[in-house]
Amino acid sequence: MACNDKADLKNRLKEIEDNIHAHRAQIEQAKQKKSELEATINAWEEELANLLKEREEIQTELNS
Repeated sequence: MACNDKADLKNRLKEIEDNIHAHRAQIEQAKQKKSELEATINAWEEELANLLKEREEIQTELNS
């Protein structure tokens, strides 16, 4: 294998390693964002359940 070929392969290997690192970082960021979004959804669902319950209670009170 010529020196040029080895140098090209080493450069390509460096590019690959950089891309692997970048992709791992992106995956971790996405997982963090996913967790944050799931927490937000859970809070909204809880708030919605409370509002629905309160509405039911008020409607029951008004109808009695």
